[in-house]
Amino acid sequence: MASKRTARGRFEKGHSGNPAGRPARKTFNLDLLCDLLTPEREEMIYKVAIAAAMKGNKDARAFLWAYKYGKPVERREITAEVIEPWLIEDADEEDQTDEGPESLLGEPRQD
Repeated sequence: MASKRTARGRFEKGHSGNPAGRPARKTFNLDLLCDLLTPEREEMIYKVAIAAAMKGNKDARAFLWAYKYGKPVERREITAEVIEPWLIEDADEEDQTDEGPESLLGEPRQD
């Protein structure tokens, strides 16, 4: 199929370069996993993970830790000093005001 491109190499409006579109994403079948993962198999997986973690496998340790305690939540403390721009000293001191940002808006219009 011939592509419908302009002189600049772009596709014309309404004529995509990918007429079939993006392929459908494979979905995860949770019901199938629940059917296949019997309690006996689940216990076997945990025993293998514990044995691997005891041998030093980091991924097995992370899996077990996340299973027992949940994934750790990253917490960051954000601290900042608030600097009010109308109080910053500037070379042009005649524009400075201590009245705050409201004074920068000017007088309200009287219509």
